[in-house]
Amino acid sequence: MDIRTECIVHPVRVPISIKTVQPPPPAMRFHSARRSVTSHYHRHLLNIKLIGLEALPVFSDVTLHIPGLDGNQPLMGKLTLCRPLPERRFQMQISICDPDEAQRARMIEQACHIHAYQVAEMARGHHLALEQAAKEWIERFAAHFPALILPTTES
Repeated sequence: MDIRTECIVHPVRVPISIKTVQPPPPAMRFHSARRSVTSHYHRHLLNIKLIGLEALPVFSDVTLHIPGLDGNQPLMGKLTLCRPLPERRFQMQISICDPDEAQRARMIEQACHIHAYQVAEMARGHHLALEQAAKEWIERFAAHFPALILPTTES
């Protein structure tokens, strides 16, 4: 089985909320958050890196909610990194194992990047409708956006 994990960096300009669904077992809560962890039983198909505002226990199941862009259906994943940063922020990595959820997360993150592009262009005085921003973003950046490589089985 060939599995490669892709990583998408969530744009800072797009609000995101993270909530724990189920805390990890007590013995796991004290593992070092200096490196991400990959389970031998669950291979991560997609990682989303982001800046969070509060520390959460590594290995927690989490939901990600992106207002206006996730269709009010939060993404599900596992927190595999939570590292303190200056100014009471935390570098986080959310890993997604489920192929359908990974594909949905990739599409939502593309929408986030398009929205961030639209906001950046507006700040420069170039007002774009969402459709025009999407067209420009796709032309300029889509080829470099991480692809989702799904598991294959050899017969």
